[in-house]
Amino acid sequence: MFDNQQNPETPRDETGGASPAGGPGGSSIPGPGPYGQQQPGGHRPQTPPAGGGAQAGGQSPYSPYRPAGPGGAQPFVFDPDRYASSGGPGGKRPDKKPKKGRGAVAFAVILCCVLALSGILVGANILYKNSQKGSGGQGGSSQAGVTIQNRPEDGDDGDDAKSGEKMTTEQVATKVKPAVVGIAVYSQQSTVEASGYGSGIIMSADGYIITNAHVVEGAVGLTVTLENDEEYTGKVVGTDTKTDLAVVKIEAQNLTYAEFGNSDQMKVGEDVLAIGNPGGPSLAGSVTKGIVSAVNRTVGGSTGYSLHCIQTDAAINPGNSGGALVNMYGQVVGINSSKIAKTEYEGIGFAIAINEAKPIIDGLIQNGYVKDRVKLGVTVIEINDTTSRLNGLPKGLYIKSIDQGSSLEGTGVQPGDIIRKFNGESTESYEALQAQLKNCKPGDEVKLTIYRSQQSGTDKTFEVVVTLKEDVPNAVVNQSARSKVS
Repeated sequence: MFDNQQNPETPRDETGGASPAGGPGGSSIPGPGPYGQQQPGGHRPQTPPAGGGAQAGGQSPYSPYRPAGPGGAQPFVFDPDRYASSGGPGGKRPDKKPKKGRGAVAFAVILCCVLALSGILVGANILYKNSQKGSGGQGGSSQAGVTIQNRPEDGDDGDDAKSGEKMTTEQVATKVKPAVVGIAVYSQQSTVEASGYGSGIIMSADGYIITNAHVVEGAVGLTVTLENDEEYTGKVVGTDTKTDLAVVKIEAQNLTYAEFGNSDQMKVGEDVLAIGNPGGPSLAGSVTKGIVSAVNRTVGGSTGYSLHCIQTDAAINPGNSGGALVNMYGQVVGINSSKIAKTEYEGIGFAIAINEAKPIIDGLIQNGYVKDRVKLGVTVIEINDTTSRLNGLPKGLYIKSIDQGSSLEGTGVQPGDIIRKFNGESTESYEALQAQLKNCKPGDEVKLTIYRSQQSGTDKTFEVVVTLKEDVPNAVVNQSARSKVS
């Protein structure tokens, strides 16, 4: 979950997790809690929805190289005896057919084959294009990953509204609600009844679901409930606590899945809908409406990681987490993640922009974690203008602690040092450091400018070269270790 305020003296754990010694201030959103009871039920067999639809990212069943038909045109062979036996009186043989007629027959046969093959190629191309649309429908299977589409343009085909026109609230709700699910979480402390509830977005016909990491945190069991009340056992594919994103999988086919829109096209003031399960199953499928209050809002979470979010005044409450923020074209543009839970704030909620979430979600599906993300492995406190003046220190990132396995191990850097620059660029804020790290890969060497205050009064500034390590979650490391032992 994310807070919308950051205390400059709050320690930030660059590897994921704020230091408990952080200063006061900021607000946080309570995690999912019990909003009711649900008797655990068994898996009910799925009844596949009627109808077909485009397959997300799937290969068209029709190949452009498919032969036009069995066999082919047989060459013309003239048989004199045959013609003699069937000729006129006296068995006189008819004259030979002119070559011009034979050429016309051959040309006609070739032309028919070309036309037939052209028809197959055109049909296959149309089916292939339809299969690449990949969302907002049903299908037998889909390619794992988020496919983002631009808004409809004039001339595009539209099933729910005229070409290029916005849909009504009713049309958007009808289109998207079947792709939003409820998630019941069972923890080690509560295996009989759900300990919390959240929402999720079906992203593929074969059962991949997007939600928030805090929704499934600590889960030993998950029940996923579709809009038609069918229930499935869910399995966590991967989580990323830094971005509060997770992917869940259910064993199902032909599911109605969401269409994802380009969140970079969102504008302040346009209408949006939030769809989810506030409070749990008793309020499942709730739809609230609001506007986009701000775009590209940088929001930091308790892990110290910052994301670009869409701010909205559409009602988002506990249980909505992991649900959909939808534009008026029926496209999911954000994943609802947090709400300021303070009495003095109203109508301020955040959704992780889908363009920001896409690489995280794709990485979770492919690897179970975000591969090739680097870390320094430090907990830091921002030294701003005020704290700089009060403590007689330069602005930068004060190193509160260094983690085991940090990229800084062996460099001589120690707690109490201040990171002033990263490859010659200022690091006066945690967001600036994160932006620089996002452009790096494991194994890259970077130069840090470090300030150290000494009791002798002789302060010094020096540089170190750091080889960046990959930020692999402990759960993945432990799983790998168990695999090697077995």
